[in-house]
Amino acid sequence: MQRLQNPVNSPNDRSQVRFVAAIVVSLAMFWAALLLGGCNHSAATSAGRSTQDLDSSGKTRKKIVTTTGMIGDMVSILVGPDANVETIMGPGVDPHLFTPSRSVAVKLRAADIVVYNGLHLEGRLGDVLAGRDGDPKNTIAIGETLPHDQLIDADAGVHDPHIWMDVSLWSEAVGNVSRRLSELMPEHADAIAVRASKYQAELAVLDQWGGKAMESIPESQRIMITAHDAFRYFGRRYHVEVHGVQGVSTISDAAIRDVNRLVDLISSRNVPAVFFESSVSERQVKAIVEGARKRGQEVSSDWVLLSDSMGAADTPSGNYIGMMRHNFGTIAKALGGTVPHDGPLQANAPEIEG
Repeated sequence: MQRLQNPVNSPNDRSQVRFVAAIVVSLAMFWAALLLGGCNHSAATSAGRSTQDLDSSGKTRKKIVTTTGMIGDMVSILVGPDANVETIMGPGVDPHLFTPSRSVAVKLRAADIVVYNGLHLEGRLGDVLAGRDGDPKNTIAIGETLPHDQLIDADAGVHDPHIWMDVSLWSEAVGNVSRRLSELMPEHADAIAVRASKYQAELAVLDQWGGKAMESIPESQRIMITAHDAFRYFGRRYHVEVHGVQGVSTISDAAIRDVNRLVDLISSRNVPAVFFESSVSERQVKAIVEGARKRGQEVSSDWVLLSDSMGAADTPSGNYIGMMRHNFGTIAKALGGTVPHDGPLQANAPEIEG
């Protein structure tokens, strides 16, 4: 009987089997490494995301939405790395005229905490703020934290909302907001209190420095004419007479009689300068300058103040202290005063524009 030959007994056949087996093993190792690497990458990415979203106590960071840059700056300093802060109004935005988009409304309603000025500054945001989902206790209106006797009455029976123009009053607001944030973020209360105390010390230096700058202006020249009436708190605190072409809000245009009234003031009091504002139309201030010149009265108009918004984020005036230092220095130079160059502010002092 003829023996059947084993199909793999020949040398050539055994070599082919070993070759195929090697390929199979290599492919298996490749796919195993690929899958393992993918899992590790996914786990690392997930871990990275979770680490970025956690605060110093290991909890998910709260989402805080603020309206103006000044408020965003304050809240960011107070909460530090323990919350995510987003400001909806950027540099140059007029809060009186700001119209919330759908995306802004969604952000406000989804926020864990909302901090806004109140006192009708963000007039067109009122309905959105009032319609926030969730507990209204998580909404902080800074103006409402201040005693009414410290607020200035404005037109139509409402208070002037420009409370940040008095550095000492803004410092008081910092204390009030820090206490409310501590209630809403109790695990970070101690850290918030420490940050608030440090920031208030810096504001006390700024307040004193600004007061010295205003005192350097000859008393007869301490008259400010601005695009709108945003500097009443500034005038009260630093003993400067202030006049705005428009009222405390920029919603309505000034009448011709308002322009003529200020032209008369420039002529009768020999006012040396008028001020534009970065977030307000230049048109009406230009009308005042032109009206004064027609009467033979030259008035300097090369000065821009930061009233309802700070400077760009990458500039020295892109924070509250830098913003107010810019205003103090610009006003002092325009009205015949001097800019102080002493004190702790000088170490990181931005250049005064104008």
